[in-house]
Formats: sequence, C-alpha cells, structure tokens
Amino acid sequence: MKIEQEKDLSEVKVKRVIICCNGFINTKKHNLKCFKDYFETINTDENNEVCLISLYSPEDKTTYNRNKQYNVLKSKIDEYVQKNYIIYLLGYSYTAGFVAKAASEYPEHIRKLILISPTIYLLKTKLLWNYLKVAAKYIHMKIKNPVRTKKAMSKSRMQGIIPISYNIALSIYKNRRYFKKVKCKVFVGKAQNDELCIGKTLWKITHKLLASMVTIKSYVEGGHTMIMDLEYGKQCYDDILAYTFHIANPDDKKDEEAEKLATLSFTCDSLRKSCLLYTSPSPRDS
Repeated sequence: MKIEQEKDLSEVKVKRVIICCNGFINTKKHNLKCFKDYFETINTDENNEVCLISLYSPEDKTTYNRNKQYNVLKSKIDEYVQKNYIIYLLGYSYTAGFVAKAASEYPEHIRKLILISPTIYLLKTKLLWNYLKVAAKYIHMKIKNPVRTKKAMSKSRMQGIIPISYNIALSIYKNRRYFKKVKCKVFVGKAQNDELCIGKTLWKITHKLLASMVTIKSYVEGGHTMIMDLEYGKQCYDDILAYTFHIANPDDKKDEEAEKLATLSFTCDSLRKSCLLYTSPSPRDS
C-alpha cells in the first residue's frame, strides 16, 4: 500500500505559470514577447508556462482606466487559481505596482514576484514631466493640424496619449503602497543605465517589502527597455527562468570573473539591520 501511494505521488504533475504584465504599449507586440519566445526555445517541461497579458488595448480608450487594468490581471490570476497552478507574477515598469497589489490580495496563491525595471517615482525620475511634455505636444499638434494628428494617432493605434498617461501615472502613485504588504519572495532586475528605475527606487521598494527574501540584479546596459530585447535581456531572461522554473540554459557558459552583472540577495530583517549578505545568484523555491 505504501509503495502504491509513493507511485501516485511521483506521478503528480505540478504546473507553474509566470503571468507577465505589459509596460507602456502602443503596438500589437507585447513588451515580454521576446522573453516568452526565448522561454519556448529552451523549456523542456510541459508543466511550465509563460502567459502574456495586456492590461489595456492601445486602440480601445475604454480599457485605459487603471481599475479596469487591474481587473484584467485579477481575472487571469483567478483563471490559474482554478486550475491549481503555482503562480508567479512579473510586472514590468509601471505594472510592478499592479503585481504587488495582486500579491497582497492573493498571498496564498502568488508564490513569487518578478519586478523588472519597476517604476514608482513620478518626480524623481522626471516621468511625470515627460508625460506632460508629450501631452502638451499632442495638444499643440491637434490644434495646429487636427487631420494630420488624427492620422498619426491611428497609425500608432493609440487613441489618446493624455488619458493613458494619466491612468499610468495615477496607478504608479496609488499602487506603490502595496509593496509593504507583499510577503512572498521577490526578484528585482534593472539595467544600470535605466533612467526610470533609479537607485532610490530599489531602496524604497526593498524597505517596504515584508518578503522573506529579496534578490536584486543589476545589468550593465539596455536601459528601461532591456527586457524587450534579446541582445540586452538574455541574461535577465536566464535569471528569471532560473528563479522560477529552475531552468539552466545549457548553452550559457559564463565565466564568473567576466560576468557583467551584480547580484545582491538579502532578507528584509538583515536589510533593516543594515547587514546585507551576498549570496548565490540561484534562489531556492519557496
């Protein structure tokens, strides 16, 4: 009887999914499409899955509302909860706040968070100023040449730069309070030359988190859009897949001394005591 029970347990398939949220989008291509394509080339386990979701549709202005965007994420989480998946959430840029909010509301189901180039500051990074400049330019163009402006916006599929900018800015401001309610393990990745995810951003997020373990990785280049490009994002892709699915790329033969990234892993308790510990870059599953 014991042998039969062990056999049954060995046949149990544990399904895992990374639900990936978009950053700012104005094209049909998802920001994380390159990441998913890379995953599909190296994954050998049918129980692993990467799911891309777009929280809003550029051509549909009614989807811009931040509450509607969050409801899209909640619906997808509920779908995978019903299918008994182990769920990991990936938030890119402004959607880092959305996944933090979801993790605080689904503590029993969200196993880990991946925050890529998280954006939580509007003034310190001049993000709000950039939005205002874009909005001002759009208004000027619309007044000066409304026909040409309408054609240009139709080509970009964006139905209103002002409402989407407003909702993104508001979501950044409103959702950053949820980081202090996150209790799962967290991975944070950013490029060193990312102007929208500054050092102050990492300090603020890690000091708010209640997670038992935080892993931070800083990559040499790629800017804020590092995750969108295989050339700059490959190392980040490998780190995310190792962190979640424990996938090691067989073609990746790295020389540790020449490795162009910095890794910092620590517990929040040790952070509060100002005692940061450098550890192995391969985190354990919870």
